[in-house]
Amino acid sequence: MAGIPHIAILGRPNVGKSTLFNRLVGRRTAIVDAEPGITRDRIEGTFEWEGRSYRISDLAGWDEDPANPFAKETTDQINKIADDADVLVLLVDGRDGLTEWDRSLAGKLRVVTAPVILVVNKCDTVQAFDKVNAFYELGIGEPVPISATHNLNVDELLDRVAELTRDIEIPEQVEDDNEKITVSILGRQNSGKSTLFNALVGDHRAIVSDIPGTTRDAVDTGIEVDGERFIFIDTAGLKKRSRVLPGVDYYATRRTDMALARCEVALLLVDCTEGVTDTDRKIAGLIQKAGRACVLVASKWDESDDETGHRHKFEEHLREKLHFVTYAPIVFTSGLYNTGTGELFPVIRNVWDEYHRKVSTSEWNTAMNDAVEYRPPPSFRGKLLKLNYITQIGIAPPRVAIFANQPDFLSDQYKRYLERFFRRRFGYQGSPILISIRKKSKAK
Repeated sequence: MAGIPHIAILGRPNVGKSTLFNRLVGRRTAIVDAEPGITRDRIEGTFEWEGRSYRISDLAGWDEDPANPFAKETTDQINKIADDADVLVLLVDGRDGLTEWDRSLAGKLRVVTAPVILVVNKCDTVQAFDKVNAFYELGIGEPVPISATHNLNVDELLDRVAELTRDIEIPEQVEDDNEKITVSILGRQNSGKSTLFNALVGDHRAIVSDIPGTTRDAVDTGIEVDGERFIFIDTAGLKKRSRVLPGVDYYATRRTDMALARCEVALLLVDCTEGVTDTDRKIAGLIQKAGRACVLVASKWDESDDETGHRHKFEEHLREKLHFVTYAPIVFTSGLYNTGTGELFPVIRNVWDEYHRKVSTSEWNTAMNDAVEYRPPPSFRGKLLKLNYITQIGIAPPRVAIFANQPDFLSDQYKRYLERFFRRRFGYQGSPILISIRKKSKAK
């Protein structure tokens, strides 16, 4: 397999897979906590060793216990990655010693074609080192004792990885001129984000469940549709701030904020069966505050009332409750049945184009003069406000500066009028327009 070598970390829950992943990629990407089973989705990153790049996947813990509601989804993911990866790292716990789960997993890995490195983690005590030899029983090679937490012997593991992947050809570096459209899928818990994510990327990368809060990490997946490149970021569901608890949910909420900061287009999912909630409004406010382009996704449309005119009524409901993002287009979807999802791609592309659109200064000034002529700005304490000049000063998001004789006199209400007028003139569907008012410089 030509390209960047792909390394996958496997093991039963709570053996330190996410800790090792974070150690290698050099930042806290996967959430680490003492509670077993924290990683439920596949998390990917890259790292370098001895001048060569590697791709690494951190997988959910292998747990086939029937009581585990995610057992089948997790096992399917692990089976798939075991076929795709160039090297598999089987991580076991040196403190616990050899377990039946380790034996079961090792038995499954003995039949895969990719090489397997047996790594004994948490070997930071004499007692743990004494248990290393017991892992020879698994019959998959010499164990490598490490401590991911304390960075002990991790370099030996990386040397083993380098040795096993030295024959993989490194592709020539090709200049990547194609634009990538980064999209975050946002919404409150259990609004259908992971189902939509899976429908869009065509691969069950994120685990879907009807249990709220399943997705705790942000997951990036790149796909190409009709020559367009999209990077989708599936995120943990947001809670009300008062309900965010320390630990896992705190980091998941921060991860969502980070995903919003990394994207240019935000898909806000609203559950059609429940309508707009206070949490949905707060998320819309975060999108607006971050200055991101927005698409409203009416999720779970297959479960909603199918009476005549219901779609129109729900659109009115969205516009009323989310009035501060009325510029966002609405797409009705069912991720479960993959209906409406195809409509999202052209809508996202159009919104992204509007987000990056530059309008000439002469067009802006013509529009502003027409707006002022139709509805002059109100006077303030007997003084007239004069809007002298407007120019676009940025894109993504579009930003314009209006120069006036008395900037403090311009009310928020009149600014909203100008924004509506500019939208009627130029469109900017799905994109915010940021308007700043500045004092006109005096001629010297």
